[in-house]
Amino acid sequence: RIVELIKFEAIPRADVEKFCALSSVKIEADLMDLFVQRYPNLRQIKVMLLRLENWCDMNGIESVNLNTFKTSGVEHGLGVQTSKTK
Repeated sequence: RIVELIKFEAIPRADVEKFCALSSVKIEADLMDLFVQRYPNLRQIKVMLLRLENWCDMNGIESVNLNTFKTSGVEHGLGVQTSKTK
């Protein structure tokens, strides 16, 4: 058997920025900071972005900062709508 230890490193912020640039909504810098700190791989960030894009589409939002992200509920899988669309 051959065993090799591989050290996984955090995703560089530049990679997160490029990934977020592909989103249909503008991701603000403070939210990118959270993604870099909290989510260790792009798959988790992709899940958050897909949920966030759907939520933004339902609520007519084009740009998301950290506060909007936290109040949206998408981090916990919730689809909370704002009073704009009710």
